[in-house]
Amino acid sequence: MQTSEILHPEKPAVSHSHLPVAHLLKQVELYRSKRQERDVRPAWLSNFINAAAELFEPLADVGRVGFDCRFAEECWEVGMYLGTTEIVGGRNDGQARNADFEFNLLGLLDSFQEVTRLRWNAFSSQGSDEDNLVSSHVLIEGRVGENALRLLVFAEPPQHIGPGLRKHADGRCETA
Repeated sequence: MQTSEILHPEKPAVSHSHLPVAHLLKQVELYRSKRQERDVRPAWLSNFINAAAELFEPLADVGRVGFDCRFAEECWEVGMYLGTTEIVGGRNDGQARNADFEFNLLGLLDSFQEVTRLRWNAFSSQGSDEDNLVSSHVLIEGRVGENALRLLVFAEPPQHIGPGLRKHADGRCETA
């Protein structure tokens, strides 16, 4: 049923298919221009994040890298993690599982021209207030090119982040 039939039942339906297509194309152009305005990350940072994402190595199945970045205290701060996998179907339906992974720290250090701080923060989840739980992470501060960067590689994704993948009982995996 076309909109003209709903709004004006006494008028016959007329096809104006070129109008929705033209409108859709204009919306796509507008979205692209606004997306570029929204993404304030410089190109060097996007390139760094993409390269660092390749350094995650899931130990079982597959994983999806997530990240958060912002400009803070005169440098860019990036947090990276391997997202959880939500089980869909079967006896474990609805469970979220953190990914076991290795991360190539030596490969990461090669991305920095200068490292001024390298620290591993290990936190136990036992006895912690769940709302304030901070995942264990590696912290690296330094320079990528001429740019200051603080990188945190988390052992687990932040609590408020949804799953990165959904794994179905039949073995299919899809992005969440």
